[in-house]
Amino acid sequence: MPALILYLLKANVALLLFYLAYHFVLRRLTFYHLNRLFLVFGILFSATYPFVDLSAVLQQNEELGSKIAVMAQSWQAVEVSPATESGFMVDGWWLISLIFWAGVACMLLRLALQLLSLRGIHTRSSLGRHAGFTYRNTPENINPFSFWQSIYLNPELHRQEELLPILRHEQVHVKEWHTLDVLLAEAGLLLNWFNPGVWLLKDAMRENLEFIADRKVLQTGLDAKTYQYSLVRISSLAPVSVLGNNFNFLTIKKRIAMMNKKQSSLLHVARYAVLVPLTAAPMLLFTACNEEVPEIAAPASIAEQASTEASTPAAAALYYLDGKESTKEAVDKVAPEEIQSVNVIKGETALEVFGKGAASGVIAITTKKNQNAPAVLEFNQKLPVLPPPPPPVSDNIVEYVPAASDHAADYKSFLKRNPEIDQVGWKIKDMDDRFIQMMVVHLKSGETEIYDLSHGGSRAMAQQKYGELPNLPPPPPPVRVNKL
Repeated sequence: MPALILYLLKANVALLLFYLAYHFVLRRLTFYHLNRLFLVFGILFSATYPFVDLSAVLQQNEELGSKIAVMAQSWQAVEVSPATESGFMVDGWWLISLIFWAGVACMLLRLALQLLSLRGIHTRSSLGRHAGFTYRNTPENINPFSFWQSIYLNPELHRQEELLPILRHEQVHVKEWHTLDVLLAEAGLLLNWFNPGVWLLKDAMRENLEFIADRKVLQTGLDAKTYQYSLVRISSLAPVSVLGNNFNFLTIKKRIAMMNKKQSSLLHVARYAVLVPLTAAPMLLFTACNEEVPEIAAPASIAEQASTEASTPAAAALYYLDGKESTKEAVDKVAPEEIQSVNVIKGETALEVFGKGAASGVIAITTKKNQNAPAVLEFNQKLPVLPPPPPPVSDNIVEYVPAASDHAADYKSFLKRNPEIDQVGWKIKDMDDRFIQMMVVHLKSGETEIYDLSHGGSRAMAQQKYGELPNLPPPPPPVRVNKL
Protein backbone atom coordinates (compact mmCIF):
# COMPACT_ATOMS: atom_id res chain seq x y z
CA MET A 1 0.00 0.00 0.00
CA PRO A 2 1.48 3.42 -0.95
CA ALA A 3 2.54 5.60 1.97
CA LEU A 4 0.17 8.40 0.92
CA ILE A 5 -2.86 6.09 0.89
CA LEU A 6 -1.89 4.66 4.29
CA TYR A 7 -1.54 8.19 5.72
CA LEU A 8 -4.94 9.23 4.36
CA LEU A 9 -6.54 6.09 5.77
CA LYS A 10 -5.26 6.82 9.27
CA ALA A 11 -5.99 10.55 9.16
CA ASN A 12 -9.55 10.08 7.93
CA VAL A 13 -10.39 7.39 10.47
CA ALA A 14 -9.30 9.82 13.20
CA LEU A 15 -11.32 12.67 11.68
CA LEU A 16 -14.41 10.49 11.57
CA LEU A 17 -13.94 9.40 15.19
CA PHE A 18 -13.62 13.00 16.37
CA TYR A 19 -16.75 14.02 14.51
CA LEU A 20 -18.76 11.11 15.93
CA ALA A 21 -17.51 11.93 19.44
CA TYR A 22 -18.60 15.56 19.02
CA HIS A 23 -21.95 14.74 17.42
CA PHE A 24 -23.12 12.15 19.92
CA VAL A 25 -21.47 13.39 23.15
CA LEU A 26 -20.64 17.11 23.01
CA ARG A 27 -22.89 18.83 20.46
CA ARG A 28 -25.80 19.47 22.83
CA LEU A 29 -23.61 20.93 25.58
CA THR A 30 -23.45 24.70 25.98
CA PHE A 31 -19.67 24.75 26.52
CA TYR A 32 -19.19 26.28 23.09
CA HIS A 33 -15.59 27.40 23.60
CA LEU A 34 -14.58 23.92 24.79
CA ASN A 35 -16.33 22.47 21.75
CA ARG A 36 -14.34 24.85 19.56
CA LEU A 37 -11.07 23.65 21.08
CA PHE A 38 -12.13 20.00 20.71
CA LEU A 39 -12.95 20.38 17.00
CA VAL A 40 -9.76 22.31 16.21
CA PHE A 41 -7.71 19.74 18.13
CA GLY A 42 -9.43 16.95 16.20
CA ILE A 43 -8.36 18.35 12.82
CA LEU A 44 -4.79 19.15 13.91
CA PHE A 45 -4.35 15.80 15.67
CA SER A 46 -5.69 13.82 12.71
CA ALA A 47 -3.28 15.56 10.34
CA THR A 48 -0.17 15.04 12.49
CA TYR A 49 -0.56 11.87 14.53
CA PRO A 50 0.38 9.47 11.67
CA PHE A 51 3.89 10.97 11.84
CA VAL A 52 4.27 10.28 15.58
CA ASP A 53 6.39 7.21 16.34
CA LEU A 54 5.88 5.58 19.74
CA SER A 55 7.59 2.32 18.84
CA ALA A 56 10.53 3.09 21.15
CA VAL A 57 8.12 3.44 24.08
CA LEU A 58 6.39 0.17 23.23
CA GLN A 59 9.69 -1.65 22.92
CA GLN A 60 10.28 -1.00 26.60
CA ASN A 61 7.12 -2.96 27.36
CA GLU A 62 7.47 -6.11 25.29
CA GLU A 63 4.17 -7.68 26.30
CA LEU A 64 2.13 -4.56 25.54
CA GLY A 65 3.98 -4.02 22.26
CA SER A 66 3.26 -7.59 21.12
CA LYS A 67 -0.47 -7.29 21.88
CA ILE A 68 -0.79 -3.97 20.06
CA ALA A 69 1.16 -5.31 17.11
CA VAL A 70 -1.35 -8.14 16.75
CA MET A 71 -4.33 -5.76 16.97
CA ALA A 72 -2.83 -3.32 14.47
CA GLN A 73 -1.82 -5.75 11.73
CA SER A 74 -4.42 -4.27 9.44
CA TRP A 75 -2.68 -0.89 9.69
CA GLN A 76 0.66 -2.17 8.52
CA ALA A 77 1.95 -1.31 5.06
CA VAL A 78 1.94 -4.53 3.04
CA GLU A 79 5.11 -5.40 1.18
CA VAL A 80 3.88 -6.71 -2.17
CA SER A 81 5.95 -9.26 -4.02
CA PRO A 82 7.01 -8.35 -7.57
CA ALA A 83 4.65 -10.95 -9.02
CA THR A 84 1.63 -9.54 -7.17
CA GLU A 85 2.75 -5.97 -7.61
CA SER A 86 2.49 -6.24 -11.38
CA GLY A 87 -0.90 -6.08 -12.98
CA PHE A 88 -4.01 -5.15 -11.06
CA MET A 89 -2.37 -3.90 -7.84
CA VAL A 90 -0.14 -1.37 -9.60
CA ASP A 91 -2.96 -0.21 -11.88
CA GLY A 92 -5.41 -0.09 -8.96
CA TRP A 93 -3.22 2.09 -6.74
CA TRP A 94 -2.32 4.28 -9.71
CA LEU A 95 -6.01 4.82 -10.49
CA ILE A 96 -6.85 5.57 -6.84
CA SER A 97 -3.99 8.07 -6.64
CA LEU A 98 -5.13 9.72 -9.88
CA ILE A 99 -8.69 10.11 -8.58
CA PHE A 100 -7.39 11.48 -5.27
CA TRP A 101 -5.20 14.16 -6.88
CA ALA A 102 -8.00 15.09 -9.30
CA GLY A 103 -10.22 15.72 -6.27
CA VAL A 104 -7.50 17.81 -4.63
CA ALA A 105 -7.21 19.89 -7.79
CA CYS A 106 -10.99 20.48 -7.82
CA MET A 107 -10.94 21.52 -4.16
CA LEU A 108 -8.07 23.95 -4.81
CA LEU A 109 -10.03 25.45 -7.71
CA ARG A 110 -13.11 25.75 -5.49
CA LEU A 111 -11.11 27.52 -2.78
CA ALA A 112 -9.52 29.87 -5.32
CA LEU A 113 -12.94 30.83 -6.72
CA GLN A 114 -14.25 31.54 -3.23
CA LEU A 115 -11.28 33.79 -2.47
CA LEU A 116 -11.72 35.61 -5.78
CA SER A 117 -15.42 36.11 -4.99
CA LEU A 118 -14.56 37.60 -1.60
CA ARG A 119 -11.95 39.83 -3.21
CA GLY A 120 -14.57 41.12 -5.64
CA ILE A 121 -17.02 41.90 -2.83
CA HIS A 122 -14.28 43.71 -0.91
CA THR A 123 -13.25 45.73 -3.97
CA ARG A 124 -16.82 46.87 -4.65
CA SER A 125 -17.46 47.79 -1.00
CA SER A 126 -16.76 51.03 0.82
CA LEU A 127 -16.02 51.94 4.42
CA GLY A 128 -19.05 52.48 6.68
CA ARG A 129 -19.72 53.23 10.36
CA HIS A 130 -22.66 52.67 12.69
CA ALA A 131 -22.93 52.96 16.51
CA GLY A 132 -19.15 52.84 16.91
CA PHE A 133 -18.68 49.83 14.61
CA THR A 134 -16.70 49.93 11.38
CA TYR A 135 -17.83 47.73 8.48
CA ARG A 136 -17.61 47.38 4.69
CA ASN A 137 -20.72 48.76 2.94
CA THR A 138 -21.43 46.40 0.04
CA PRO A 139 -24.08 46.92 -2.68
CA GLU A 140 -24.75 43.17 -3.06
CA ASN A 141 -28.06 41.64 -2.02
CA ILE A 142 -26.40 39.19 0.38
CA ASN A 143 -26.56 38.02 3.95
CA PRO A 144 -24.28 39.96 6.37
CA PHE A 145 -21.00 38.14 6.97
CA SER A 146 -17.47 38.63 8.25
CA PHE A 147 -14.13 37.42 6.93
CA TRP A 148 -10.79 37.92 8.66
CA GLN A 149 -11.04 41.34 10.33
CA SER A 150 -13.77 42.85 8.14
CA ILE A 151 -17.58 42.89 8.41
CA TYR A 152 -19.54 43.04 5.14
CA LEU A 153 -23.07 44.48 5.26
CA ASN A 154 -25.62 46.16 3.00
CA PRO A 155 -27.44 48.52 5.41
CA GLU A 156 -30.21 49.24 2.87
CA LEU A 157 -31.51 45.68 3.26
CA HIS A 158 -32.06 45.97 7.02
CA ARG A 159 -34.12 48.01 9.42
CA GLN A 160 -32.34 50.50 11.57
CA GLU A 161 -32.95 48.52 14.77
CA GLU A 162 -31.43 45.39 13.19
CA LEU A 163 -28.05 46.90 12.38
CA LEU A 164 -26.71 46.93 15.95
CA PRO A 165 -27.44 43.20 16.66
CA ILE A 166 -25.92 42.23 13.30
CA LEU A 167 -22.75 44.25 13.89
CA ARG A 168 -22.39 42.91 17.43
CA HIS A 169 -22.77 39.36 16.14
CA GLU A 170 -20.18 39.75 13.38
CA GLN A 171 -17.83 41.63 15.70
CA VAL A 172 -17.64 38.49 17.87
CA HIS A 173 -16.46 36.52 14.82
CA VAL A 174 -13.86 39.18 14.07
CA LYS A 175 -12.60 39.63 17.63
CA GLU A 176 -12.23 35.90 18.31
CA TRP A 177 -10.61 35.15 14.93
CA HIS A 178 -13.25 32.63 13.86
CA THR A 179 -12.01 32.86 10.28
CA LEU A 180 -8.97 30.80 11.34
CA ASP A 181 -11.28 27.92 12.27
CA VAL A 182 -13.08 28.18 8.94
CA LEU A 183 -9.80 28.18 6.98
CA LEU A 184 -8.52 25.21 9.00
CA ALA A 185 -11.66 23.28 8.10
CA GLU A 186 -11.20 24.20 4.43
CA ALA A 187 -7.58 23.02 4.56
CA GLY A 188 -8.78 19.70 5.94
CA LEU A 189 -11.14 19.40 2.97
CA LEU A 190 -8.29 19.73 0.48
CA LEU A 191 -6.74 16.34 1.32
CA ASN A 192 -9.79 14.64 2.79
CA TRP A 193 -12.50 15.74 0.35
CA PHE A 194 -13.69 12.14 -0.14
CA ASN A 195 -14.57 11.66 3.55
CA PRO A 196 -18.18 12.65 4.41
CA GLY A 197 -17.10 13.00 8.03
CA VAL A 198 -14.82 15.90 7.10
CA TRP A 199 -17.68 17.83 5.51
CA LEU A 200 -19.83 17.18 8.57
CA LEU A 201 -16.96 18.25 10.84
CA LYS A 202 -16.62 21.51 8.91
CA ASP A 203 -20.34 22.24 9.30
CA ALA A 204 -20.10 21.38 13.00
CA MET A 205 -17.29 23.91 13.44
CA ARG A 206 -19.25 26.67 11.70
CA GLU A 207 -22.37 25.74 13.67
CA ASN A 208 -20.51 26.05 16.96
CA LEU A 209 -19.01 29.41 15.96
CA GLU A 210 -22.52 30.77 15.42
CA PHE A 211 -23.55 29.50 18.85
CA ILE A 212 -20.60 31.39 20.37
CA ALA A 213 -21.52 34.62 18.58
CA ASP A 214 -25.21 34.35 19.50
CA ARG A 215 -24.42 33.88 23.16
CA LYS A 216 -21.99 36.82 23.21
CA VAL A 217 -24.64 39.09 21.67
CA LEU A 218 -27.27 38.10 24.23
CA GLN A 219 -24.76 38.67 27.04
CA THR A 220 -24.62 42.36 26.05
CA GLY A 221 -28.19 42.76 27.31
CA LEU A 222 -29.97 42.65 23.96
CA ASP A 223 -33.54 41.34 24.13
CA ALA A 224 -33.54 37.70 23.04
CA LYS A 225 -36.87 37.86 21.19
CA THR A 226 -35.88 40.97 19.23
CA TYR A 227 -32.65 39.30 18.20
CA GLN A 228 -34.41 36.10 17.18
CA TYR A 229 -36.98 38.02 15.09
CA SER A 230 -34.07 39.66 13.28
CA LEU A 231 -32.73 36.22 12.42
CA VAL A 232 -36.09 35.15 11.01
CA ARG A 233 -36.40 38.21 8.76
CA ILE A 234 -32.81 38.07 7.47
CA SER A 235 -33.09 34.38 6.64
CA SER A 236 -34.64 35.30 3.27
CA LEU A 237 -31.41 36.94 2.07
CA ALA A 238 -28.94 35.05 -0.10
CA PRO A 239 -25.94 33.53 1.75
CA VAL A 240 -22.45 34.47 0.67
CA SER A 241 -19.37 32.32 0.05
CA VAL A 242 -18.87 29.51 2.54
CA LEU A 243 -15.56 31.09 3.60
CA GLY A 244 -17.40 33.90 5.39
CA ASN A 245 -19.05 33.70 8.81
CA ASN A 246 -22.66 34.34 7.77
CA PHE A 247 -25.08 36.00 10.15
CA ASN A 248 -27.73 33.46 9.14
CA PHE A 249 -25.56 30.44 8.36
CA LEU A 250 -27.73 27.84 10.11
CA THR A 251 -31.42 27.08 10.24
CA ILE A 252 -33.18 29.53 12.52
CA LYS A 253 -34.84 26.76 14.50
CA LYS A 254 -31.52 25.25 15.64
CA ARG A 255 -29.96 28.57 16.67
CA ILE A 256 -33.03 29.72 18.58
CA ALA A 257 -33.20 26.36 20.35
CA MET A 258 -29.59 26.69 21.53
CA MET A 259 -30.19 30.29 22.68
CA ASN A 260 -33.07 29.13 24.86
CA LYS A 261 -31.24 26.05 26.12
CA LYS A 262 -30.38 25.87 29.80
CA GLN A 263 -26.69 26.19 30.68
CA SER A 264 -25.07 22.76 30.93
CA SER A 265 -23.90 21.61 34.35
CA LEU A 266 -20.20 21.93 35.11
CA LEU A 267 -20.16 18.21 35.84
CA HIS A 268 -20.35 17.62 32.08
CA VAL A 269 -16.87 19.13 31.68
CA ALA A 270 -15.59 15.70 32.69
CA ARG A 271 -16.74 14.46 29.30
CA TYR A 272 -13.91 16.36 27.63
CA ALA A 273 -11.31 14.95 30.03
CA VAL A 274 -12.45 11.44 29.16
CA LEU A 275 -13.29 11.86 25.48
CA VAL A 276 -10.04 13.42 24.25
CA PRO A 277 -7.70 10.64 25.43
CA LEU A 278 -10.32 8.01 24.62
CA THR A 279 -10.36 9.17 21.00
CA ALA A 280 -6.67 10.00 20.53
CA ALA A 281 -4.98 7.17 22.44
CA PRO A 282 -6.08 4.27 20.16
CA MET A 283 -4.88 6.19 17.10
CA LEU A 284 -1.46 6.80 18.66
CA LEU A 285 -1.11 3.16 19.67
CA PHE A 286 -1.89 1.94 16.17
CA THR A 287 0.62 4.41 14.75
CA ALA A 288 3.26 3.09 17.14
CA CYS A 289 3.13 -0.10 15.10
CA ASN A 290 4.11 1.67 11.86
CA GLU A 291 7.63 0.52 12.49
CA GLU A 292 7.76 -3.19 12.88
CA VAL A 293 8.10 -4.13 16.55
CA PRO A 294 11.19 -6.33 16.90
CA GLU A 295 10.47 -9.94 17.64
CA ILE A 296 11.77 -10.76 21.07
CA ALA A 297 11.34 -14.50 20.56
CA ALA A 298 14.56 -15.00 18.57
CA PRO A 299 15.40 -18.23 16.74
CA ALA A 300 17.65 -20.82 18.33
CA SER A 301 20.64 -19.39 16.47
CA ILE A 302 20.39 -15.81 15.26
CA ALA A 303 23.68 -16.12 13.43
CA GLU A 304 22.41 -19.13 11.50
CA GLN A 305 19.38 -17.07 10.46
CA ALA A 306 21.68 -14.42 9.00
CA SER A 307 23.66 -17.00 7.07
CA THR A 308 20.47 -18.61 5.79
CA GLU A 309 19.03 -15.30 4.60
CA ALA A 310 22.26 -14.21 2.94
CA SER A 311 22.11 -13.97 -0.84
CA THR A 312 25.02 -16.40 -1.35
CA PRO A 313 24.72 -19.35 1.05
CA ALA A 314 28.32 -20.33 0.64
CA ALA A 315 29.65 -16.94 1.62
CA ALA A 316 30.40 -15.90 5.17
CA ALA A 317 28.14 -13.47 7.06
CA LEU A 318 29.26 -10.50 9.13
CA TYR A 319 28.11 -9.99 12.73
CA TYR A 320 27.84 -6.70 14.60
CA LEU A 321 26.98 -6.51 18.30
CA ASP A 322 26.10 -3.08 19.72
CA GLY A 323 27.63 -1.38 16.70
CA LYS A 324 30.96 -3.24 16.85
CA GLU A 325 32.14 -6.10 14.64
CA SER A 326 31.68 -9.38 16.47
CA THR A 327 31.63 -13.16 15.94
CA LYS A 328 28.94 -15.77 15.44
CA GLU A 329 29.64 -17.23 18.87
CA ALA A 330 29.25 -13.87 20.62
CA VAL A 331 26.00 -13.15 18.78
CA ASP A 332 24.51 -16.52 19.70
CA LYS A 333 25.31 -15.98 23.39
CA VAL A 334 23.03 -12.92 23.62
CA ALA A 335 19.88 -13.89 25.54
CA PRO A 336 16.65 -13.20 23.62
CA GLU A 337 15.23 -11.07 26.45
CA GLU A 338 18.29 -8.79 26.26
CA ILE A 339 17.88 -8.02 22.54
CA GLN A 340 16.72 -4.49 21.70
CA SER A 341 16.68 -4.79 17.88
CA VAL A 342 17.90 -7.11 15.13
CA ASN A 343 18.73 -6.09 11.56
CA VAL A 344 19.59 -8.57 8.83
CA ILE A 345 21.06 -7.00 5.70
CA LYS A 346 21.44 -9.13 2.62
CA GLY A 347 23.23 -9.10 -0.68
CA GLU A 348 25.70 -6.58 -2.05
CA THR A 349 24.56 -3.99 0.48
CA ALA A 350 26.92 -5.61 2.94
CA LEU A 351 29.76 -5.44 0.45
CA GLU A 352 29.11 -1.77 -0.27
CA VAL A 353 28.91 -0.77 3.36
CA PHE A 354 31.60 -2.88 4.96
CA GLY A 355 33.87 -3.87 2.10
CA LYS A 356 34.54 -7.33 3.53
CA GLY A 357 35.48 -9.35 0.49
CA ALA A 358 33.04 -12.17 -0.19
CA ALA A 359 30.71 -11.51 2.72
CA SER A 360 27.08 -11.63 1.62
CA GLY A 361 25.12 -10.89 4.79
CA VAL A 362 25.29 -8.75 7.92
CA ILE A 363 23.41 -9.33 11.16
CA ALA A 364 23.41 -6.41 13.57
CA ILE A 365 22.16 -6.77 17.15
CA THR A 366 21.61 -3.95 19.64
CA THR A 367 21.05 -5.00 23.25
CA LYS A 368 18.89 -3.21 25.78
CA LYS A 369 21.95 -2.24 27.80
CA ASN A 370 23.40 -0.43 24.77
CA GLN A 371 20.37 1.20 23.17
CA ASN A 372 22.47 4.13 21.99
CA ALA A 373 24.88 1.95 20.01
CA PRO A 374 25.62 3.42 16.55
CA ALA A 375 23.35 2.23 13.79
CA VAL A 376 24.90 -0.19 11.33
CA LEU A 377 22.96 0.96 8.31
CA GLU A 378 20.45 3.61 7.34
CA PHE A 379 18.27 1.82 4.83
CA ASN A 380 17.28 4.98 2.93
CA GLN A 381 20.83 6.26 2.65
CA LYS A 382 22.46 6.28 -0.76
CA LEU A 383 25.40 3.92 -0.40
CA PRO A 384 28.82 4.38 -2.02
CA VAL A 385 29.85 1.94 -4.71
CA LEU A 386 32.55 -0.49 -3.67
CA PRO A 387 35.61 0.03 -5.90
CA PRO A 388 37.16 -2.92 -7.70
CA PRO A 389 39.93 -4.78 -5.86
CA PRO A 390 43.41 -3.29 -6.31
CA PRO A 391 45.53 -4.81 -9.09
CA PRO A 392 48.25 -7.27 -8.12
CA VAL A 393 51.51 -5.62 -7.11
CA SER A 394 54.26 -6.37 -9.62
CA ASP A 395 57.94 -6.54 -8.87
CA ASN A 396 58.67 -2.98 -9.99
CA ILE A 397 56.06 -1.44 -7.66
CA VAL A 398 57.44 -0.58 -4.26
CA GLU A 399 55.90 0.98 -1.17
CA TYR A 400 57.35 4.29 -0.14
CA VAL A 401 56.84 5.37 3.50
CA PRO A 402 58.38 8.80 4.13
CA ALA A 403 60.70 9.18 7.04
CA ALA A 404 59.76 11.47 9.92
CA SER A 405 62.09 14.16 8.60
CA ASP A 406 60.20 14.14 5.26
CA HIS A 407 56.73 14.63 6.77
CA ALA A 408 55.05 17.60 5.15
CA ALA A 409 52.52 19.83 6.93
CA ASP A 410 49.50 18.18 5.26
CA TYR A 411 50.87 14.74 6.16
CA LYS A 412 51.27 15.72 9.82
CA SER A 413 47.78 17.27 9.85
CA PHE A 414 46.33 14.08 8.35
CA LEU A 415 47.88 11.92 11.10
CA LYS A 416 46.70 14.35 13.77
CA ARG A 417 43.09 14.20 12.50
CA ASN A 418 43.18 10.40 12.42
CA PRO A 419 44.93 9.21 15.60
CA GLU A 420 44.11 5.57 14.80
CA ILE A 421 46.57 5.71 11.85
CA ASP A 422 50.22 4.86 12.49
CA GLN A 423 51.61 5.89 9.11
CA VAL A 424 50.71 6.22 5.46
CA GLY A 425 52.66 4.85 2.54
CA TRP A 426 52.34 4.91 -1.22
CA LYS A 427 52.88 2.10 -3.70
CA ILE A 428 54.73 3.82 -6.51
CA LYS A 429 55.51 2.36 -9.93
CA ASP A 430 58.39 4.69 -10.72
CA MET A 431 60.21 6.60 -8.00
CA ASP A 432 61.47 9.20 -10.45
CA ASP A 433 58.12 9.93 -12.12
CA ARG A 434 56.30 9.31 -8.85
CA PHE A 435 53.35 7.64 -10.58
CA ILE A 436 51.06 6.82 -7.63
CA GLN A 437 49.50 3.39 -7.88
CA MET A 438 47.93 2.94 -4.43
CA MET A 439 47.83 4.49 -0.96
CA VAL A 440 48.50 2.19 2.01
CA VAL A 441 47.11 3.08 5.45
CA HIS A 442 48.85 1.32 8.35
CA LEU A 443 46.59 1.36 11.42
CA LYS A 444 47.92 1.20 14.98
CA SER A 445 45.81 -1.93 15.45
CA GLY A 446 48.10 -3.74 13.01
CA GLU A 447 45.61 -3.80 10.12
CA THR A 448 46.38 -2.38 6.70
CA GLU A 449 44.02 -0.70 4.25
CA ILE A 450 44.83 -0.22 0.57
CA TYR A 451 43.07 2.35 -1.64
CA ASP A 452 43.54 2.41 -5.43
CA LEU A 453 43.87 6.14 -6.07
CA SER A 454 43.45 5.65 -9.82
CA HIS A 455 39.83 4.66 -9.12
CA GLY A 456 37.45 7.52 -8.24
CA GLY A 457 35.25 5.38 -6.02
CA SER A 458 38.20 4.18 -3.92
CA ARG A 459 39.56 7.71 -3.52
CA ALA A 460 36.11 8.96 -2.50
CA MET A 461 35.77 6.18 0.06
CA ALA A 462 39.14 7.05 1.60
CA GLN A 463 38.25 10.75 1.75
CA GLN A 464 34.85 10.00 3.25
CA LYS A 465 36.48 7.95 6.01
CA TYR A 466 39.59 9.99 6.77
CA GLY A 467 39.04 13.41 5.24
CA GLU A 468 41.35 15.22 2.81
CA LEU A 469 44.21 12.93 1.78
CA PRO A 470 47.84 14.10 2.11
CA ASN A 471 49.95 14.80 -0.93
CA LEU A 472 52.82 12.51 -1.84
CA PRO A 473 56.02 13.93 -0.31
CA PRO A 474 59.16 14.39 -2.41
CA PRO A 475 60.96 11.15 -3.27
CA PRO A 476 64.10 10.20 -1.31
CA PRO A 477 67.42 11.03 -2.90
CA PRO A 478 68.61 8.35 -5.34
CA VAL A 479 71.05 5.76 -3.99
CA ARG A 480 74.45 6.09 -5.57
CA VAL A 481 76.00 2.87 -6.77
CA ASN A 482 79.79 2.68 -7.07
CA LYS A 483 80.77 1.01 -10.28
CA LEU A 484 83.78 -1.24 -10.21
